[in-house]
Amino acid sequence: KFSIMYDTLDSMLKSDFNYRLNLLDWVVKNNPSGFASVFDYGLLYESHRVKFNLKQNYIIYFSILEKCEPLSSDEEKIIHSLINSKLNKREIDKLSEFLSFSKNEVFDLIENMKSSKIEQTDLRVENIMKNSKGFCIIDYDKCVFKQGEKK
Repeated sequence: KFSIMYDTLDSMLKSDFNYRLNLLDWVVKNNPSGFASVFDYGLLYESHRVKFNLKQNYIIYFSILEKCEPLSSDEEKIIHSLINSKLNKREIDKLSEFLSFSKNEVFDLIENMKSSKIEQTDLRVENIMKNSKGFCIIDYDKCVFKQGEKK
C-alpha cells in the first residue's frame, strides 16, 4: 500500500510521520488480532509542492500487508450496520441463522477492536477485509494508539 502524508497548518509532518512509523513498528512486533499483519514499511519519497502559492511538504511511504480477501455482500451489510450502531450483539444473534458466515467472526472483530492498544479512527467497511483469522482492519493511515497506551 502506498500512502501520502501532507504538511497542514495543524500538523508537524516529521513528527506525524515518526508517529506513523512507531505505530507500524508496534504492529509488526505485536501482530494484534483484528488487524492485518504488516511485514514491512518505510519511506519512499519526501518532497514539496506549491499549492495556493505556498510550499507544502509531503511524504510518500509504503506498507506491505498480508493478502486479505474481500467481504461478501452479507458481511458488508452486517459490518456497515455495526459501525453505524444499527445492530447490537443480540440482534446479530437473531440474524445468525440467515448469515453466510459465523456470527462469532463479527463478535471477534468487535472484541479485538475493544481490546487492542490501537484504534482505527476512520472505521468504514472499506477498511475491513478477511484474513485467515477472521475480519481484520487493513488501513493503518488513520490508526492511533489508544489514550494511555505505550507508544
